Amino acid sequence: MLVRYYPYQSFPGKAVRFLGQCVSTTQIAKETKIDTNVVITNFVKATGLPELFLRDDMLLKANELTDYFNTKIIGQPRAIQQLTGIVKIFKAGLNNPYKPIATMIFAGPTGVGKTASATALADYFFGVGQQRSPLIRIDMSEFQHAEQIARFIGAGKEVGKLVQDIRERPFSVLLWMKLKKLTQRFLMRFCRFWTKECWSMRLVELQISAIR
Repeated sequence: MLVRYYPYQSFPGKAVRFLGQCVSTTQIAKETKIDTNVVITNFVKATGLPELFLRDDMLLKANELTDYFNTKIIGQPRAIQQLTGIVKIFKAGLNNPYKPIATMIFAGPTGVGKTASATALADYFFGVGQQRSPLIRIDMSEFQHAEQIARFIGAGKEVGKLVQDIRERPFSVLLWMKLKKLTQRFLMRFCRFWTKECWSMRLVELQISAIR
């Protein structure tokens, strides 16, 4: 689990830190051993991932999954079908581990459920027991000039706002809002930055995120 879900940290440090958390939990509970339940509980607390994704012996119930999204999103059966499909693929371990969990475009007028869909997905994947929302919102209307890309993702040794947000909340859904307001020049430059080389240089990984 540490290999898959903690790409920012290296061994043996991340294993030692996580083991320390498990030891603390065990001592507080006045237990004498660290078992699977302790490990899973600490991992859920740290990541917000539901236990369902961390245990192979827990089955995904399709009807309960659909019911969850139906309570969050009204009148969008096709969108719900796509969202449940993303969850099923991830649970089965069939997603590409070197890419974000999913990349989606939701289009339509105000009030049809675009933001609600992203929020529901974020809460399902990364919202268990978390005090901060696992949804990172980026209003692209704030970036109208190509020069603002530095403020967005950073330049040189400076860390941009987006990179900082992802480092602080790697288990998250990125919600790109108002993409249509980007200028063509900025959009072309912006797209070039979505390469592995660029993000590697800035020490940020997106394998665990879902991008909308």
